Amino acid sequence: MIREGPLDLGNWQMDAKYVRDYLQAVGDLSPLYPSESLVPPMAIAAFFLKKLLLHLDLPPGIIHIGQELQTSGLFRVADPVQGWAVVGETKVRKGQQFLAIEFGASTQNMISNIKGKTTLLIQREE
Repeated sequence: MIREGPLDLGNWQMDAKYVRDYLQAVGDLSPLYPSESLVPPMAIAAFFLKKLLLHLDLPPGIIHIGQELQTSGLFRVADPVQGWAVVGETKVRKGQQFLAIEFGASTQNMISNIKGKTTLLIQREE
């Protein structure tokens, strides 16, 4: 059973290795992020999604079907970042279950922020 409501994802820091691994995985060869010690916004979203999925008790067969993302400011390697999420109500449409989760992360000084929404399709057992 998925509990609706707020979820504190705690504090974390992105390190240079995580950023390098992310850039390599997506094929981004731009020197901008490593040379300026910046963290790509999608790297934060990917990290968040992994952390979120580990917190939720999801049944097998979940499909990630959508992502919205808004960012302001720049996230730097080693910046302390705090994450949160709000798990929405499961909706049923045409026999399929959909779950929308709003999420966000910000630096401690609130100068850099990311927020968005991820949508999951929950396969129903036949």
